[in-house]
Amino acid sequence: MHGTRAVQKMIECLSLPSQVQTVVQSLQSSVVELIQDLNGNHVIQRCLNKLSNDDKQFVYDAVSNNCVEVATHRHGCCVMQRCIDFSSEPQKLQLVSQITANVLVLVQDQYGNYVVQYVLDLPPHPVKSSLIRKFLGHLGHLSTQKFSSNVIEKCLQVSELDVKRAMIAELTESDNLNNLLQDPFGNYVIQTALQASDPNQH
Repeated sequence: MHGTRAVQKMIECLSLPSQVQTVVQSLQSSVVELIQDLNGNHVIQRCLNKLSNDDKQFVYDAVSNNCVEVATHRHGCCVMQRCIDFSSEPQKLQLVSQITANVLVLVQDQYGNYVVQYVLDLPPHPVKSSLIRKFLGHLGHLSTQKFSSNVIEKCLQVSELDVKRAMIAELTESDNLNNLLQDPFGNYVIQTALQASDPNQH
């Protein structure tokens, strides 16, 4: 506990490039382990907050290479959200690309779904649309799961019109619709779909 506070303080006080490199080299092989630790995750968050984009790239590389392992951990999902907050545009794309590639796994996880929802709350961007499109063809199943159903509802609220129409068309196919209306999670998705649809699709 006290050790982590000391390391965080040291990161705050770094001034010379050589000092920064020493810290980076010391931490870069243990990023995922630290992220998943109750105290260690604060050290990584301090790096995100205090280091330059180039100097903290080691964190983005580790998180991207271990996306599912990090995003489905109770501390990891929070750190991944902070990674997005403190990222440069290329770093954000690096992370969101990996989240998108693994989104069907993350969306059904108790922690991973929060990472996906965080991406959905970002300003409009082509990668966000790509992420939502990954759900097409899987909406019937995802809408009946506790965690993923919340994400599908959010997608209906934030997606672009063409994607939203495709989602609603899939959800209201007769087989899907009958199952979803009787499902404790799916019926909320259908209610959201009705609220989000344009009059021509009712």
